[in-house]
Amino acid sequence: TANTPADVLPALDRLSKGLRERIGESLKGLRNTEKLEQVSTGSLEALRHFTEGTRLADVGRYDDAVAPLRRAVAVDSTFAMAWRKLAVVLGNARLPAAERVAAATKAYEYRARLPEIERHLAVAFYHYAVDHDPDQVVAAYRAVLQLDPGNDAALNNLAIELGRENKHDEAAELIERALAQGSSASFYTVLVNTRLDQGRPAEALAVLDRMRRDLPEAPEEPLLRAGVLARMGQYDSAEAGFRSILDGKSTPTTAQASSAYLTHLGLIRGRLDVAVRESERFVEISRSRQIEAGPLQVAIGRSITQSLIERDTAAARRTLAAALARTPLDSLDPLERPYGRLVEAYARIGDVARAKQLLAEYQRVTPEVLQHDSTPARWMRTNIALGEQRPRDAITTIRAIRESEGCTRCGRYLEGLAWEALAQPDSAATAYEASLGDEGGTAAFFGDAFARPQVHRQLGALYEARGDRTKAVEQYTAFLDLWRDADPVLQPQVREVKERLSRLVGEGER
Repeated sequence: TANTPADVLPALDRLSKGLRERIGESLKGLRNTEKLEQVSTGSLEALRHFTEGTRLADVGRYDDAVAPLRRAVAVDSTFAMAWRKLAVVLGNARLPAAERVAAATKAYEYRARLPEIERHLAVAFYHYAVDHDPDQVVAAYRAVLQLDPGNDAALNNLAIELGRENKHDEAAELIERALAQGSSASFYTVLVNTRLDQGRPAEALAVLDRMRRDLPEAPEEPLLRAGVLARMGQYDSAEAGFRSILDGKSTPTTAQASSAYLTHLGLIRGRLDVAVRESERFVEISRSRQIEAGPLQVAIGRSITQSLIERDTAAARRTLAAALARTPLDSLDPLERPYGRLVEAYARIGDVARAKQLLAEYQRVTPEVLQHDSTPARWMRTNIALGEQRPRDAITTIRAIRESEGCTRCGRYLEGLAWEALAQPDSAATAYEASLGDEGGTAAFFGDAFARPQVHRQLGALYEARGDRTKAVEQYTAFLDLWRDADPVLQPQVREVKERLSRLVGEGER
């Protein structure tokens, strides 16, 4: 019995120790156990907020979960469990990285207040979100599972990390174990992406059927389903799915993701008007969520589209200049500045000097602990090397990224460009073909999907030059299927490929 709110946690502490004594735990072990309010929080109010945030996160309502978790750490700033959960939820809600890094760091700083299992979880997430040390992440989650083989947070998060390391079968086994114990939106999300990483999209759809049955109100399910359909090349169905999210009961997270994916679908299909319209919606949603970098991110994407797809370098330059005038980099938190994409954009328009300045600025303003993750700087160096006509250096860096990230598709498009610059068409074709592979979840697919039409066209040209008429026809046809309804500004490129295809088909008929 607890007489007042202040007595609740001590009463729970006495109750738990009494139960542990009755099931045989030693008195010495009980005496060495810290009090509940010392390893979690001494505030019942903070505990209530934490519990509410955790409950909302479990059903995928990440946007709603943020506020109660923020309240929990406002009431008790030393509540390490709440700091860790806040960091997790901020990531799932696709909110800016700065607050997530700060929350993960707070949990790590207060880890001594945590019981052993929660301490390992806080350590693991710090190494995942802050200093990017995969070995420490895996070691900490495995330590949790040694103590508690059914710990769902460790099963879920270790599966994510192993997926990043291309260990998809073990990742699937872990997340299936978590699902056997109970339903959580995160479990289904991880399993869907794992099935996609395994190149098994039909099974990913089956997982989503289970998710719809077990968590019918989960806001992420329609988003995941539309993403899987896009991954399968069912673009009409995917577009309809994303639009239904925006027209229905979406959360800010799912609305923003849907508008981003629709932007990419527009680029894949040569519908620049759709891409621009959806990117404007993305900006509106970003502003409503106080994501200050959103407009700049969209403008950078537009600039890359102008240089790569529309082949209008002058327009790309103007777009970048106007965007940075509206949103100067120094107006953003250093962690929110899109240095990587800016370097890519400037390298593509031939301003390598500006790209190198931005890389140096990134290294100067980004906290050293965050630079333990070498991948962002490596991507910047890759684009700079291509811009400086150093294709071999670009290939070396791309391969280093793939080895460290365990990603067989990463950078294949850029590698293809580099091999073409070296006049090695067979190696270029191999790289381009790999870029079209089945590996990767929805985010990975859309990350470079804008280049898919260009890959088909480049492959067609390479196979035509090689004299492989069948493969050239196949690739040119794939390009035309994507750009069947391309905007007028892109129709000259469509006509060029049609002429090539017509010539090849005519040659075959002779």
